[in-house]
Amino acid sequence: MKFGMLKWSFLFAMLPMMALAQQKTLYVARVTANEALKAEVAHDERAQFLGRVIESLDEHLITEIVSSRKYRVLERSDAMEELLREQALNEAGLVAKKGAQANEMIGGDYALIVSIDAFQQMTDTAVFNGVHRAKVRYQLSAQMRVIDTSTAEIVDASNHQLETVEIADVANTSNRRYGRFDAMLPKLTREMAKTGAKFLLAATFPPKIIDVDENYVTINAGEGIFKVGDVCKVYGKTRTVTDPDTGVTRKIKGRPTGTVKITEVEADYAQGELMGDARASVGSQVKPVDKK
Repeated sequence: MKFGMLKWSFLFAMLPMMALAQQKTLYVARVTANEALKAEVAHDERAQFLGRVIESLDEHLITEIVSSRKYRVLERSDAMEELLREQALNEAGLVAKKGAQANEMIGGDYALIVSIDAFQQMTDTAVFNGVHRAKVRYQLSAQMRVIDTSTAEIVDASNHQLETVEIADVANTSNRRYGRFDAMLPKLTREMAKTGAKFLLAATFPPKIIDVDENYVTINAGEGIFKVGDVCKVYGKTRTVTDPDTGVTRKIKGRPTGTVKITEVEADYAQGELMGDARASVGSQVKPVDKK
């Protein structure tokens, strides 16, 4: 009995360490606006809102990522700027790729880079039967990239667009700034932060099958990653291989084993039906066909 109690006590004590071991180390670059957008809004009223959007998205993004308990988030430093400059040179073909240096520079597994590339703020006003009414619309678009800091390669990249619209009665329509709409921007940036966190999770913890019931499978990712009707590729279990020339080890997808059509999507998981002669097992990786 004492041995059994000691065994379970040991296991419970080890759980936090096991969870920590499964975490990935992440560098989150500060959210920025790209140069084209900065120039576009420089002389209009959006300039005063863009700073708020950047600051709010930056804060919400960190909160969402940390709360997932999947990552150890590194303190920010100028090292990311050096990595970005190196990556820009690599993309221009001006220098040879030296990914190992990036890993030494950052000290993390991955880096997340978010750049706002479009921001619109529109207000329409009208008077109906003597009642002043305003319609406010915000649109936000952001480019997101996940970089493997050991190779400086882009793991995944995507563009995300969100919009929020509200209509309300106001005291008058002569002043186009209405305090009652102030909550719209934080709401929009919170939603974009949630979208970014889910994108990061899918890139660094690829969705996997956790249950197989004849032709139906359950996947450990849900809303924000999959939609009902998505057709996804199924791959065998991830393998670790070593490059004989460089000695570098990396994880690779297993070979394709068929496709699955998503039939149900919940907050944190999805279910689907295997198509044709597709095969799957617990641990198989799943990717929508339009993803890289």
